[in-house]
Amino acid sequence: MDEVLQAARSKGFPAPIFIHRASVEAADEFFGSRAPAARAIADPDGSLFSAFGLERGTLKQLLGPAVWGRGLRAMLKGNFVGKPTGNERQMPGAFLVRGRAIRWQHRARHAGDHPDLAAVLRALDPGAVPAAPGEADTSTKGAAKETSSKKIDAIEEQRA
Repeated sequence: MDEVLQAARSKGFPAPIFIHRASVEAADEFFGSRAPAARAIADPDGSLFSAFGLERGTLKQLLGPAVWGRGLRAMLKGNFVGKPTGNERQMPGAFLVRGRAIRWQHRARHAGDHPDLAAVLRALDPGAVPAAPGEADTSTKGAAKETSSKKIDAIEEQRA
């Protein structure tokens, strides 16, 4: 989260909206002490996560060797595991959405997989140099875009 908020202060980087599976009260406590100006949406039932195709993680995605490595690096930075909210199996993702189009996406391969924030800026600038092979996935298949758009439309209709 810190990296995203820091990147958001960069020229041309969009203001992030954090979507979480915790309650509004738990998120107010979390963001209030860490990033009071952050914008966040509570999605306790996971309908937005589902609309973007984000699923629950497997045991390896949640507790595999790559996660332990990222966890150790986080602890060395002073970050620790927080209070459980009941949705710890939810896999994270990051999306750049303009209108109804997904311009860039990162679907975490494991719980400690972070998006390449420089790739977001490249996605915003069509004249930018393409991402190197092996960087975060910046492509979105047409069918995935269409499916996510339809799911988002359905959610908007339900909430209206």
